[in-house]
Amino acid sequence: MSISLSFKRATLLHAFLFFCLLFLLHVVLREMRSSFISENHIYDYYRSMFSEERVQEIIKNKDVNSWSFFVFKPIEILISTILLLTTFVTGFFLLERKVRFIKLLNAILLAQVVLYIPFFIQNVWFMLKDDFTIKEYSSFSWHSVYDVFSSESVPQYLSYALHKFSLFQLIFVVVLAFLLKNEFRIGFLRTLKSLIIIYFPALALWCSFVTFLILYFK
Repeated sequence: MSISLSFKRATLLHAFLFFCLLFLLHVVLREMRSSFISENHIYDYYRSMFSEERVQEIIKNKDVNSWSFFVFKPIEILISTILLLTTFVTGFFLLERKVRFIKLLNAILLAQVVLYIPFFIQNVWFMLKDDFTIKEYSSFSWHSVYDVFSSESVPQYLSYALHKFSLFQLIFVVVLAFLLKNEFRIGFLRTLKSLIIIYFPALALWCSFVTFLILYFK
């Protein structure tokens, strides 16, 4: 009994540490961005959208409201992890595959590290550039379906979905399959197949929902 309890505490500790790792990656990415995106970049980006007074207010509040990052970013990570967890738990139930909840949670948290790689590459790329705009930075998406099309030809409401379907989403599923293959004992390829069947239809459904919201509130 004590061994089982110690194991559960250890796996919960792993989940907490993986969660902290994801938050730390967000902090590092944020600090990287702030090192090369200046107030001039922000001013040039917003001056065509708002009045001079409003632009100056945005720049002024940029640092004042920085505390909100440390409040809302952990919540964002938690919500995204819960959504992923719910998706896979539901999918495994429909596929009649049993998986330990804490094992799945740890695998999802750890596999999400892969999704941060393109943002690090993006930041390093623009740190090495002398001249760029925030629009160029935000539309930089070499790893996604979005990059296949000309940015001018893509309607704004489709931008989110095309950015979401990317090479690293596939790598995320591959890593997750590797972490869970021993849990199912059906081999890596069959585990990967099950995850693809679950994940990508769910991702398409989520993108459809977000696209609907963009169109509705446009």
